[in-house]
Amino acid sequence: MKRLKIFVIYSVIAALLITLAFGTDSEAADQTARLKEFMRENHLYYSTNIVSLNLEHRLAWTVFREKYDDHCVVLTGEISGKSVSKNYKDVDIYTDSEKVHIDTSEKALMNIARQLKPGDRLTVYGSVQSIKKDKFEIKAEKALINSDRILPDGRYVYYEDDEITSTVIDDLTGDGHIIMNVPDEWYSEYVKADLKNNGVKGYQFFLNALAPQNTEYAEIFYTFYFDYATYLDPTPSKLTSGDREDIEELIIKNIVGTPEAKLTIDAENFSVNNRAYDYCATRYTVDGKTYRLEFMFRPDGNKGLICMLYLYFPREGSTYHLKKAAYSAGTLTIR
Repeated sequence: MKRLKIFVIYSVIAALLITLAFGTDSEAADQTARLKEFMRENHLYYSTNIVSLNLEHRLAWTVFREKYDDHCVVLTGEISGKSVSKNYKDVDIYTDSEKVHIDTSEKALMNIARQLKPGDRLTVYGSVQSIKKDKFEIKAEKALINSDRILPDGRYVYYEDDEITSTVIDDLTGDGHIIMNVPDEWYSEYVKADLKNNGVKGYQFFLNALAPQNTEYAEIFYTFYFDYATYLDPTPSKLTSGDREDIEELIIKNIVGTPEAKLTIDAENFSVNNRAYDYCATRYTVDGKTYRLEFMFRPDGNKGLICMLYLYFPREGSTYHLKKAAYSAGTLTIR
């Protein structure tokens, strides 16, 4: 295994825990991996429109496939007299002369298709599938008839929820090819802080400083970029998934010291929006409190790793900002 040149932000994590973890001693019994489960069960949808999707597909369908294959989107279109198939498993939605084909073969979606009539507006939440040179379709997951909600294009939203407004972070790398949407309220001077240890470029967000404030237990989200050219000696020209898991294990050990639980890191452990995450959950105890740490990594080819960590005390009511942590992790994009 390659030898790391430095130790990564171990002192930062330890200091933050010691500072923020005060109150009565207790042990957290709940060991549910909350961030991972939330991301798998609650899809983020990219808001777009029929004209934009069709234009991107026509201009370069292979680029379109790379960007959108199995990616969740939400869009709205109008129902015409010929929109709904006789078996209710297919629906075409229109904007002027443009249309998109919707697969409504799931039972719940077929029931919605039965209710449609010409002139209705259908808002579809689903994933882009079956991308070919001359076609693609949306595999519907959920749909709403004549919804009053108007979704602005270019935003990530949860189903029937567009309340998260965000700012793009694009300075984790010098050329800005890594971007992440971060909720606007995380930019408070009491919440956001730079990571500066050993030249690591990244941020820490003290989520328990947000309303409702939690002065007893820490809840923190970290993101930083691990540059192979800077932190590996020698710099690898090619990595296997096993090599990457070894590097991720070393990063975790440099943060938590001796792990309290056996490290089980799986490359591409789970995928959301066609974005595969390497994942590991472990524990850290300070002042009698056992915190859960969920590490998520996205490989940046042979250049480096985008590293994210959600740290929290796994007790009911202690993870108030789980949804927005999942939002940030789910919007991370490599351009």
